[in-house]
Amino acid sequence: MAGGKARECCLMVNVWTVNEIADIDRMVALGVDGIITDYPGRVQWRRLLDHGVSFML
Repeated sequence: MAGGKARECCLMVNVWTVNEIADIDRMVALGVDGIITDYPGRVQWRRLLDHGVSFML
C-alpha cells in the first residue's frame, strides 16, 4: 500500500507526472489514489484492462 504514514493520517496519495506504462502499472499496484499524467488515456486503458475489458483494434 502506498504512503504508509500518509494513510495513517487519512491523507490521499497522488503521484505526478507518471507517463510511462510500466510506472503507471507500478503506481496502480502500490494503490495510489490518483495519477497525474500527460497521457490520461494510458491510465484509463490500464484501468479497463484491470477490470477485464477486452478490446479489438
